[in-house]
Amino acid sequence: MLVVLNADYKEYCATATSNGMEYILGLDAGATKTSSVITDKSGTVLGRGAAGPASLISSTEKDFKINVKKAIDAAIVSSGKDIKQFVAAGFGGAGIDTEKTYKEARKMLEPIIDLVDKDNLVIVNDTQLILPACSDSGYGVAVIAGTGSNFYGKNKEGEEAGAGGFDYLLSDEGSGYWVGLKVLHAIAKSEDGRGKKTVLEDIVKDHFSVYSIRDMMDIVYEESFKKRDVADLAILADKAYKDGDAVAESIFEDTVDEIALGINTVIGKLNMQDEDIDIVAVGGMFNSPYPLKDNIMKKITNKKAEFIICKKDLAEGAARLAIDLI
Repeated sequence: MLVVLNADYKEYCATATSNGMEYILGLDAGATKTSSVITDKSGTVLGRGAAGPASLISSTEKDFKINVKKAIDAAIVSSGKDIKQFVAAGFGGAGIDTEKTYKEARKMLEPIIDLVDKDNLVIVNDTQLILPACSDSGYGVAVIAGTGSNFYGKNKEGEEAGAGGFDYLLSDEGSGYWVGLKVLHAIAKSEDGRGKKTVLEDIVKDHFSVYSIRDMMDIVYEESFKKRDVADLAILADKAYKDGDAVAESIFEDTVDEIALGINTVIGKLNMQDEDIDIVAVGGMFNSPYPLKDNIMKKITNKKAEFIICKKDLAEGAARLAIDLI
């Protein structure tokens, strides 16, 4: 559901035009990076910016504010225009799933965005940026399989539904974190004989420069070893798969099952089994040498669906939502 903030903002963006042109701001803040775009009301991109992560889940409030502001500043510089005001803005962030997280996002954005009309600021979960960014139809299913995973859909009637998105303790199936955790479990079982031998043992030991898998305990249980570090291990599964490792291939087969389950769940909730829809996916998991897309499509209940790997900046989807609002 789109959430429009009805509050006055104080320091960075508000309503109006600059030099006769109306500017739109779009922001996508995630666990890996924050991206921004400035467009005109037709959606033409005038400037782009990027900064570090601004996730409600994994970033500190200080880092959130700093990186969002840096991303906006960079987009303004990139545009080459003297922009002091935005007529509307859209913000999409990982972890904005509940009333509590929405209120947290609103509070954290207040010192950053105040030059946007109080009725023209949209705050949503980042899954809601995917369809407007990469699908002309405006309905279908959006998939995130990056550091975390999430599934969102919208049908022709405007009804919305989701699946997953409960973060790493409750879900994140099919994500980089989920695959990375399976890699860690696989090497432990391989090392002590509880599971199949896998080349992932040697690959992980080389990656961390450790002598044995037991030495990994000194790394993974450090407070500094975070969700992102686990997700980064997904690329080691890619390497093992290319080496023909059966355990790595099994991990990817399970990944296909989980992503297809999330998509099919949303399709079922919205009764889109027999409609022409787009399934639009983003995230680093789709950069794997394993043919995720093709194998996922074999398991999708809607045989009319088109699977699209979105290459656009999701900040464009945030700007599109802001344009639709006005």
